[in-house]
Amino acid sequence: MNSIVLEIALPLLALLLGGLVIAYLRKRYKRMRTGEAIAIFVLYAVLVALFTGPVVNFLKGFLGE
Repeated sequence: MNSIVLEIALPLLALLLGGLVIAYLRKRYKRMRTGEAIAIFVLYAVLVALFTGPVVNFLKGFLGE
């Protein structure tokens, strides 16, 4: 049970913290447009998703390790 919670909670926590950092940077640097901040968050979300347990296990199986 704890490992399932950690597999869900840690990526969500990373996304939350990343979103807060991007929002802070957007507020601090006025020249950053909203579309740029959204694109950065989407790329960050993809990066976080790539390193979650299910995706790593899928890639291991796909690559034959």
